[in-house]
Amino acid sequence: MIAQYLRLIRVHHWIKNFFVFVPLIFAQLLFETEYLEKVILAFIAFSVVTSMIYVLNDLFDIENDRNHPRKKFRPLASGAISKKTAVIVIAI
Repeated sequence: MIAQYLRLIRVHHWIKNFFVFVPLIFAQLLFETEYLEKVILAFIAFSVVTSMIYVLNDLFDIENDRNHPRKKFRPLASGAISKKTAVIVIAI
């Protein structure tokens, strides 16, 4: 069941959010605690917000996704996670 939630929030897309570390790398500040803490918080914030948007999009597109050859296997479209539960995930 946890795997369905991870698919719902699309954790595999979080890799893109590592780009927030690039400026620290080029500025040679990657190991400076003050900057690193802020960038880690930015990474977490980006990841949470993008996951929320993915879930919200899946809620709005649920009917279209059910008719799509690949998207019909997504947790909401397949019924593995209910709409009500998805709203709770967004709220969290």
